[in-house]
Amino acid sequence: SSDLFSPDGSLVVTASMDNTARIWDVRAGIPLTEPLRHEYDLNSAEFSPDGLRVVTASSDKTARVWDAHTGLPLAKPLHHQHQVIYARFSPDGLRVVTASRDKTARVWDSRTGLPLTEPICHQDQVTWAQFSPDGSKVVTASMDKTARVWDAHTGSPVNQPFLHSAQVLHAEFSPDGSKVVTASSDK
Repeated sequence: SSDLFSPDGSLVVTASMDNTARIWDVRAGIPLTEPLRHEYDLNSAEFSPDGLRVVTASSDKTARVWDAHTGLPLAKPLHHQHQVIYARFSPDGLRVVTASRDKTARVWDSRTGLPLTEPICHQDQVTWAQFSPDGSKVVTASMDKTARVWDAHTGSPVNQPFLHSAQVLHAEFSPDGSKVVTASSDK
């Protein structure tokens, strides 16, 4: 993902099974900050669109927002009831969407760590969640064999589920936000 690099390409973030994420200076090949620590292994880490923050998702049931230059946490942890598989910023960086094994996705305020919607619920774990290019919607993919589009401000569904015959691993909006592509284990 291009979001593993800061917008100017000078930094890269890595997520590790050693319970940490690291922000690296690409040219020097050295860490920029102390490790960004969770209690269990990291599942994802990405830069905000402005490159000033990083969001991490962990098996410790939290996602966290960090200052990309100091490595300090910027908001309270984003808590789920089970592992957080993925976390991603909105296009304006003001929100974060998380996908969890607790069968939900959540939309959070990236500055405070407070939830902005009720849980977005599936019948099985949510494997992916992402904002639309304009930030108005969220698409989710789930082990329940569906992908869905939701209103990013209310958490309400805006369409019928996209049905597959096996788990859906990935779903993504087209650049104009009018279409969704899905990837599933149904081949």
